[in-house]
Order: sequence, then C-alpha cells, then structure tokens
Amino acid sequence: MKKLMLILFAASGFIIGCNESDLSNFAIQQPENQVSLNSVTNLCVVTVSPTGVDDTKNIEDAFKEAVDHSAGSIVEFKEGIFYISEPIVVANFNGTFRGAGKDKTIIKNISDIEFPLMTTGPEAGMSAFFYFYNEGTGSITSIHFEDMSFVIEGKSAEFSTHYDPSDSFGSAITFHGGVSGESGFEASYADLSFEHISFKGLRGNEFIEGWNLWSGITIFGENILEYYDDTFLFHYNKPLSGNVIIKDCDFQTMICPVALWAMKNSKIEILNNKLNDAGYGFWTADFDNVVTNISFNSLTNIKGFGFLLEQSLTATEGLNFGPYPELFPEAPAKYYISYNDLHLIDPADGIGLLDYGLLNREIQTLDAVITKNSFFLDETNYGGIAGYFVQNILVGNNNFFGTGAVGVYLGFSGAECSGWVIKSNNFNNLSSYFIPVWLGPSSENCLVIGGNNHINVYDEGINNVLIGVNNKTLKIGPEIKEALKTKREMIKSLRR
Repeated sequence: MKKLMLILFAASGFIIGCNESDLSNFAIQQPENQVSLNSVTNLCVVTVSPTGVDDTKNIEDAFKEAVDHSAGSIVEFKEGIFYISEPIVVANFNGTFRGAGKDKTIIKNISDIEFPLMTTGPEAGMSAFFYFYNEGTGSITSIHFEDMSFVIEGKSAEFSTHYDPSDSFGSAITFHGGVSGESGFEASYADLSFEHISFKGLRGNEFIEGWNLWSGITIFGENILEYYDDTFLFHYNKPLSGNVIIKDCDFQTMICPVALWAMKNSKIEILNNKLNDAGYGFWTADFDNVVTNISFNSLTNIKGFGFLLEQSLTATEGLNFGPYPELFPEAPAKYYISYNDLHLIDPADGIGLLDYGLLNREIQTLDAVITKNSFFLDETNYGGIAGYFVQNILVGNNNFFGTGAVGVYLGFSGAECSGWVIKSNNFNNLSSYFIPVWLGPSSENCLVIGGNNHINVYDEGINNVLIGVNNKTLKIGPEIKEALKTKREMIKSLRR
C-alpha cells in the first residue's frame, strides 16, 4: 500500500495504478466499480489484460479512464491477443498507448464477422481500426504509440470513397487533428511517435484491388467537406503542426503503409522501418515548411512507389481536393532521403516527386536531397527515381541494381523539371531496358556528372549539361511514352 494502490475492476477487465500519495481523493463506489478522481498530480496507468473473447468494451473503457484522469496518462496492454469487433474511436487522448512488446501484444479484429463502420467521430460512416482525434483546434496533443502488433483480417463493411466503393480497412492507426466542424485553414498541433509496432494486412489479387488494409499509420488535419445543394464538390484538410517520429516499425501487406497529409511547420523522422509487400510505401502530400528525414528504411516488394512525395496538390490540382489557394505552402517542404534499400517490382518506381506548385504559380514547394540509397529494380517497367514538375533536386551517390526500364527519369508529358543535379551515382550493376538516365523533353538546365562511372544518358531536354557521360540516342516507341504518361494516373488511385 505504501508505494502503489491497485484498484481492480473485475467487470471491465482493467487496472488503474497510481502513487498512493496522490490518491487521497479517490472514492470507490460499489457495486458499480467506478472511480471518481478529484486531483492527481502524477501519472496514472490504465492496464488492460486480454480476455480471450471480445475486448472492445474493455479497451474503450480504458481510454475513457485515461482521458478523464489527466494528460500524460498511460494505456498499457499486457501480453496476449486482444480482439476487437468494432472501431475504437478515441477523442482527446493525450498520453502513451503501449504494449508488452511487438511480438507479445497483438491486436486483431474478429475476422469471421464483417467489421462495422465508425458511428462516432469526425469521419463517421468510414472504416477505421483505431481512430484518434481531438475536439477543438486549440488543444496541444502528445501521443506515443509503442510495442505492439496489429493484425487485420477479413473485410470491413463497404463504404463510399471519392472514386469507388471500398471494403478495405482505412488504417490500423489514424490520427486526425483538432476538429472544430467549421471551415477554415487554421492549424492544430500534435506531437506523435510510433516505435516498435508491427502492422499486417491481407493481399488482394490485383495491383491494389482487394487488399484489406489501406494504411498502417495515417496522419492528417481536420477533413472539411464542401457541398452545394447536397452535392459533394471538394474537400480539403486543415493543416496539422507538430513533430512526428515513425521508428523501428514493421509493415506487411497493405496499400500505403504510412500516409501523412497537410503537415505545417513540422519536423518528421521516418527511420529504420521495414516494409514488405505494399503498393505505395511512404506517401506525403501538401507539406508547408516541413523538414522530413527518411533514412535507413528497408522496402521490399513495392508495386507503386517506395516514396511518393506530392506538394501543393490541394491548392492547385482539383481532383476532388481543391483547388484551395489558401493552402498554398508558405515555405517549401524539405526532404532528406538517405541510406534506404528499395526493392521494386513492376510497375513500381522507387521515389516519385511531384510539385504541383509549379503548375500555376511557378514557385518551387518541394526540395529534396536523395543520397546513398540502393534501388533494386526487379524487372519493373519503370525506374528508381521519377520527377514531375520538380526543380533543383540533388540525386547523388546512389546505387542502382537489377533489371528495369531506367534508373532516373524526369521531364515527361509536359511535367517540367529543371535544375536537377545527378552526380556520382552507380549504374554499373543496372541492366536497363532503355537507359540509366533519361532527361525527357520537359527537362531543362539539369546537370549530369558521371565521375568514374561513364553512364549512358538520353537527353531530350533544353540546356542540360552532361559531364563524363555517354550521350546516347534511343528509338522510343509511342507505347513507351504512353506508359510514362499514364504513370501519373496510377497515383490518382491512391487518393481514396
């Protein structure tokens, strides 16, 4: 009793532990087994044990207790398998959600029943596994997720997307920024970390059709839908500020393991993660003054893009997302991408860069340094690095292996690219169908330096400078150029 008081709730299956010196105002009401708390100065831990049957109610009650106590509370899952039968929707949680270990705490849905859609929260009517959000935009949130596994089996109930109906789970963990329910462009704030977590879904038969899990981690600001006479027109996301860390996590079989949307004035670190069997590895879009470090990640069996980085999409492109010029970035997003291993199968690209800010304002909103990565092209008809509407990218000291169409390509289909520096990359172990480096007709003022590696380059652009390389010509059939043109259409399939 001197160090710790444990109050066991037999009916609900969880334990609250707090320092006894801070429990002078606890009152236990029997027989309901409820706790009222007037003041607590130290952190409380809500511990949940698996029941072997449906744990949904216990989990929901645990988060309610944590939210009611104070910021910094801990929801701790013990070792074992936890089963949920409906979405876990949590408002205003500010603390730590942890398990006993990535291979010890396993959270699964009950696979022999159709998983229902959310009935509460800002995206009621959509599919989710665990969904966290804040009520109101002025709050500051800090949530740490760690040491557990999510296994998603079966399908969810069908729901409508912006393109076609879907019965895949939206995300294993979704964080939605502060929700006010009002139109506007003010940012909410959250610091989020994800460490030592495993996510696993089930594969479909087609490119990404029929896969049962869209994402492992999804982070975005408040989703605003706009209608006219009950007809859906556009939607946009309010900005979300804060720091995000995704580290030492495993992702297996899902469409887009990590999706980050509409971040502002933030720092993001994606480090030492493992991805296997995915459509799009890491997808980011519409960053404003965000510095992102993507390093030491291993990606295998990627079918669409290893990293897909899009800028100014909502502000310029439409596609049911805009345009909303108010969301045009005030400062470019900066990416540092290094020491990653990417294994790409058809029809994948390793890294795709798209800066729509150049379409109507001719302003660069994406800046990237891509160095010391390894790209293994496993008979993909695309390439290692692809650029559309992107300026001033540094691609240096990367290694390209295997067999594929091209190592680096940019400037196609009117998607202007300029100012690229491509230097000291190693293409010696790449057997390319066409050419290691392809500067398309919409490339301009790019610099390619071969160094000790006298690579072959096909230059269709304007004022490009080639040093220490072999400038080759190619006979390119219309079907190849059409394939490059339709690559951007593949990207649209990502935006549900």
